[in-house]
Amino acid sequence: MFILLSKFCSGRVKNKLNTFADDHPYSESGQVLVIMVFVMVIALALGVSMSNKFLSGTRNITNATLGLRAQGVAEAGIENILLKTNDELYDYIQYNSCGDSCIVSWTNADGLVETATITLSTLGSSSDAYIFQISQNEVEEINLNGYPEDTSLTLCWDDDFSEYTSVYAELLSGTVGSYTLTPLAYNSINYGGNSNGFDSASSQLGYDSCFDVNSGSDPLSLRIRIFGSDATIAIIPSSSTDLPAQGVLIESVGEVAGTYKKVAVIRKDAFMGPEFSYVLFSTSENSPLSN
Repeated sequence: MFILLSKFCSGRVKNKLNTFADDHPYSESGQVLVIMVFVMVIALALGVSMSNKFLSGTRNITNATLGLRAQGVAEAGIENILLKTNDELYDYIQYNSCGDSCIVSWTNADGLVETATITLSTLGSSSDAYIFQISQNEVEEINLNGYPEDTSLTLCWDDDFSEYTSVYAELLSGTVGSYTLTPLAYNSINYGGNSNGFDSASSQLGYDSCFDVNSGSDPLSLRIRIFGSDATIAIIPSSSTDLPAQGVLIESVGEVAGTYKKVAVIRKDAFMGPEFSYVLFSTSENSPLSN
């Protein structure tokens, strides 16, 4: 009885399925079409994504290449203007006459025009503070030629409170055959005494440590060395007094196909290196150099 009922039911199910297939001849084709569309959408999405990555990578490579070329032409502009003397550069600034000397341009083999445009400006030559960084074992020289006689200027710096900076300066003044050297040595206010023989600086003008320098007669230069840690030094001229020119800031902007790079160089007036300090001796602040 059970076997007969199972056969009967199985036969009815098969008849139903056959009837459904006969009534819907395209049902299997429709399923295949849906699957194909789904696969095509996925393939298209993957293709677009890979294309975007490829285009983005190509664009980045192109921009990097143009950037390197723009930097190269900017550096070429710097090298070209450095062939001029400082006096020529000062004249260019004073009379705004740099002209073609401040433009470097050529057409490359691929047809792209590469151009460097140079801008010149004077360092110092104003009543503003002249600020620079200095490292230990280096010397920075401040040009005082033309600074008013017997006029003060202030040297300042800040401590980072981990290592304290001490400053040793030499004021060179006078005329040929009668040069004098005035030593100036100061610890920062946080140094804690003067066990090293240096004087103690004072807080002023918004800086942790400062000391005043009198230009004396016929001031020429102020040579600066530091001990303890690297520092940022500010030279602040007396009120309404301009500090002489300290050099030229050269800025070169290279351009290639709309891509720009900027290179800046400071060209200071020439001065003797740290070794020169070892041959400068004076037995008195009021007597000419003894050597």
